[in-house]
Amino acid sequence: MSDAVPPLPLLTQEQEGVPLPATLVTLEEVENARDEFLVELASFRLSMRKNTLVIDAEGRQAQQYKDEIESIAREHEATKLDIENLRLTLEQEQTFRKRKQEYDLVAEKINDYPSRTELTADIAALDDELSTIRAAREDHNENLAARRAVLDTLVQQIHSLRQMGKPQDGSDPTPGSAELAHGTHQLNPAARPNTTCPAPAVAKPESDDDIEMGEVAEEAEAGEVEDRDKWSKPKSKSRRPDDEMEEGEASDGTGEPIDS
Repeated sequence: MSDAVPPLPLLTQEQEGVPLPATLVTLEEVENARDEFLVELASFRLSMRKNTLVIDAEGRQAQQYKDEIESIAREHEATKLDIENLRLTLEQEQTFRKRKQEYDLVAEKINDYPSRTELTADIAALDDELSTIRAAREDHNENLAARRAVLDTLVQQIHSLRQMGKPQDGSDPTPGSAELAHGTHQLNPAARPNTTCPAPAVAKPESDDDIEMGEVAEEAEAGEVEDRDKWSKPKSKSRRPDDEMEEGEASDGTGEPIDS
């Protein structure tokens, strides 16, 4: 636009009233002005086209930027979902690993025990052994009850025999002594009565009943030790002490007094 013609100055009122001198415009000047205008128009069109291209490029870049922002937002949401899923998966894997470790410990402890078949066989064997022990115990209890009944019977019989061998209370074991004293007084009333000195006490030998009772008690005690059943040993009846006898008498197994 360096070749453009500067605009003409405006005319004042005085100048408008004055007639202008006629100027001659040649055809060459008109052509030059026309060419200058066409050049300026072409330059303007070129600048407009450049601006349009720049605007289109900027619009495409802005749209691309918006698309990238939306894509980044979508990727961000997808990444958040992936992170959440991975977190859940990690928790599940940790739980699975913990349970697997616990299962391995339990399985190791279970493997230390015998199998179900072996345990069943052992239980069956123990049941059979327990049944055998119970049967043997019942038999032993029956035998023990029979021995106890026999022992009670023997004790009762021995006690009965002892009661039969003892003199009755209040009876005089020497019925002939009164008659002897009465006859002596009749023969010589002035004579002194015959006083008998007591004979030394003779140890009473153990009877066959005591020996038999002791043997039965020993057999019963041996049976009780084998069965490990503690029950009191039957006590034999004590012999009649010698001090219960009257003075001047000595037991010789017959109950008759011995004169000194």
